[in-house]
Amino acid sequence: MEKVIEYVTTNNLTIQQSILNERVAKLEMEQSRLSFLPNVSLSTSYGRNFGRSIDPTTNTFINTTYDFTGLNGSASVLLFGWFRTRNTIAKNDLLHKVSETNLSQLQNDIALNVTTAYLRTLLAKEQIAISLHQLDISNKQMKQTESLLSAGRSNGLDMAQVKTQLISDSTNFFKAELALQQAMIDLKALLNLPLNSSFDTQPSY
Repeated sequence: MEKVIEYVTTNNLTIQQSILNERVAKLEMEQSRLSFLPNVSLSTSYGRNFGRSIDPTTNTFINTTYDFTGLNGSASVLLFGWFRTRNTIAKNDLLHKVSETNLSQLQNDIALNVTTAYLRTLLAKEQIAISLHQLDISNKQMKQTESLLSAGRSNGLDMAQVKTQLISDSTNFFKAELALQQAMIDLKALLNLPLNSSFDTQPSY
């Protein structure tokens, strides 16, 4: 059963989508927090002039080749909009907490649904076993009653009662079979397994 819960937690598409939403909310929260930090940037440039050009130091025309470099820097600090940014951080932090709660709730709900469907399959199998045992008893009673009727030691009423019981037991068997098929369909749907897969359930004891 633990392997089934682990499988559905890893492969369920709804859970995977919720995990992605939680990660996006976390990134937005961290990004909004980083907006309080100052921004610093540096850049450099390099160039080379050939032939007739203006010397930048004397402002005269020269026929030569020279190299030039440049260095630029800038810094910015948040001065205005501080309260708005703080409110944005608080909002994104709350959204992240909500997404975490939703993910945890979703995982618990799906685990509970899988457990319920798993137990339904086991219960249906037990019911099938009981129904088969009861059918075996009813068939034996039918043969015994037929023998007694042939020997003149029973009447038609006894035979009718045995037949009625056999029909009821057969009906219960088919109901248990149908319940097992439905429970398996529900469980495979939760696990995102093909309906024709050979997945089966076994009791943990």
